[in-house]
Amino acid sequence: MRSGGGGGLQAARADALPPLISFRDRSFNFGPVVGRGGAKATHLYRLSNGTRSAVRLLEVANLKPCCGRVRIDHEEIPPGGAGEVEVVLMLENKAGDLNHVAVVTTSRGETIELKTTATVHPAVRIQPIEPSPSRAVSGSGRTEEVRFLAIAAGTLGDPPLDLGHMELGSTIPARWCDSEVSRTSTDGVETAARPLAVRLDAGGPPGARAAELAFRIGGEIVHRSAVNWTVVPPITASPESIALGPKMRSAKVVLDSQDGLPFRVGRASCKEPAVTGHAEVDEPAGRHTIQVESTAGAPVGVHILTIETDHPSLPRVELRIVVLD
Repeated sequence: MRSGGGGGLQAARADALPPLISFRDRSFNFGPVVGRGGAKATHLYRLSNGTRSAVRLLEVANLKPCCGRVRIDHEEIPPGGAGEVEVVLMLENKAGDLNHVAVVTTSRGETIELKTTATVHPAVRIQPIEPSPSRAVSGSGRTEEVRFLAIAAGTLGDPPLDLGHMELGSTIPARWCDSEVSRTSTDGVETAARPLAVRLDAGGPPGARAAELAFRIGGEIVHRSAVNWTVVPPITASPESIALGPKMRSAKVVLDSQDGLPFRVGRASCKEPAVTGHAEVDEPAGRHTIQVESTAGAPVGVHILTIETDHPSLPRVELRIVVLD
């Protein structure tokens, strides 16, 4: 009388056979690497067949196609022969720990998991030198300059790019702050750093802005970085829109000066007389609280409450008032 399934017998036979690759050789760590444009790191895993029967590689699954590629040189390993599984890590535009997994399934029931790792350091990156405003105030006439540190990374066999001879280009004004390049070395990673500054454009209507920094050596672009900021009006309202109704006839809105200039709040007016507003303080200040109210007779719909100010760049602030039934 027979018992058990064929899969269990096949697994048992596989356990009794010498493995195609030892467990300690099923992982490889490149350590620190540099993610230059087009950079790759390749490792070959050797599979050895120490039996008298050929072993077919039924499937090679790439579980992390975003991180790397997998290729085998032969689909069948003859008795006493060997084959290789090539894993190529794609380092470009990567940063931090990179973990790749490939799984090989064989005709004798083995499932071989190959883990390939690396710690990727971008060839060039920028980081703020200090907490800097990621915004610019429209109409203020002031120029917001933000300082960054350009950092080039390398290893003993792949030294950092030369920041001292690197040209800086941008869609907004940008400059190197210093000709000196500082250098450090930690855990096999060499870094070079040089400060730079960019001026944030406050022109146009409020909203999101973006610019590109291009780093060149000998006219060739070796890295691009994005700088993002927001253009805000000289006075902001929080919230910009409020809802009033039978259960809530009043609410408060806070007006804040974004350029540091104190201002006075004057008259608040609305075409709908049932919607009113007034400032709690009549003195110049960097922040004002506006009390907004609607009476029981206010018509349902959207109404605009206009707040007059003596701010030199923004004489009026408009609030959106929604009256509910």
